[in-house]
Amino acid sequence: MTGLVLMALGEARRDGISVDAGVLNNGVGWVTAYLSRLTDVERPADLQQRALLLYASAIAGQADAVVPQIRATLEQQGSRLANASRAYLLLGLAEGQQTKADSYVSRLLNDLVVGVIPSANGNHWEDAKVERWTHTSTRTTALVLEALVRLDPTHPLIEETVRWLMVARGAQGWSAYAERAQAILSLSDFAAKTGELGGDYDYVVGLGDHNVLGGHFKPGDGKKTDAKTLPLSDIRPGTISLLSFARQRTAGRMYYTLNLHYQTPAQNIEALNRGIAVTHEYTRLDDPKTRVFGAKLGDTIRVKVTVVAPADLNYVEVDDFLPAGLEPIDPRLNIVDPNLKQRLNAERIRLLQPGGVVFWAPWFEWYYSPWDGSEIRDDHITLRAQQLPKGIHEYVYYARATSPGDYYVAPSHAQESFFPEVFGRGDSARFVIQP
Repeated sequence: MTGLVLMALGEARRDGISVDAGVLNNGVGWVTAYLSRLTDVERPADLQQRALLLYASAIAGQADAVVPQIRATLEQQGSRLANASRAYLLLGLAEGQQTKADSYVSRLLNDLVVGVIPSANGNHWEDAKVERWTHTSTRTTALVLEALVRLDPTHPLIEETVRWLMVARGAQGWSAYAERAQAILSLSDFAAKTGELGGDYDYVVGLGDHNVLGGHFKPGDGKKTDAKTLPLSDIRPGTISLLSFARQRTAGRMYYTLNLHYQTPAQNIEALNRGIAVTHEYTRLDDPKTRVFGAKLGDTIRVKVTVVAPADLNYVEVDDFLPAGLEPIDPRLNIVDPNLKQRLNAERIRLLQPGGVVFWAPWFEWYYSPWDGSEIRDDHITLRAQQLPKGIHEYVYYARATSPGDYYVAPSHAQESFFPEVFGRGDSARFVIQP
């Protein structure tokens, strides 16, 4: 907490606000004594905390004394640093007037480049969970952005990192206060460097020989957007259609996004992973380990949907489609067999139970379930998660065979709602229902 307060006072001083020098000196003195305390094998020094406190001392006015300590930390334990700690040390070196030409700055920047997790919705960084270490993926990413902006404003990872931070923002802002504070600070530094708020230019967007968008952005239009939806018939198959962006440059930047939406047929489709993997399997209730590709009229089928997230994802939507002869069973209805409801609920709780947990209560589902909600339609179910953690997530529901026939099964589909280019789908299949 003392380190965080010193950072806040240092930022205030950077912006020209008068800060009592005695308060800063006393705070830095306490931090220095804490970092110099004796440690042993049973109570080792916290390396990640050390990086935070070194930066706090640097921004509070002791950069010249801290730079040698930062270099020594890198030499002795650089390989054990978390990404957030590397960012703190970079910021400490920046306070000491070090540039990207410095070998230690260059080393830290390279380490962050190696640790980046790229995806279609931008770049972010993650750290393993450590006791007393409160840095989430959002906070770590924002901290890295701040370090990149201050030390290398032209770094190629910056724009895509900003993009990831913006989509990580929920309806109530970033989920934790520390996340919000760090994200706002980092994005403010970015905007100040690039002149985002001073945008003043005319723009034209053309497709082939026709203009489809045009207008003017002026200072204060930071929230203004302009959009156009075009049918695929405007793009002739087998030809090259040139999409052009032109503007009269005066100040600021122009951002744009292109989305292509299409429907997938229910046959001859192979699985695809573009940042999310999704699949489903059908089994019988009495044999959940053996996949089936058919059933008899009136049978109850167990459907397990598996979603694999290679990194933390935001605003994920999963649609699992059923063949025409199957209908999902809604356990909220009173006409459903109570024993079937109890069985389904037990299965869902078992899938949500984290490994290694001995004591388990049904209400723990509220804490461990990644799904914020599910919708049951007549031909598919939809799962939604505002934040889907990295890992493998499974969801089970039941369906009943209601109509005999030989049916195609459309592939399951998962995507990030605001960045549909981050998506995945399963295989198409066949399912036979016999009378």
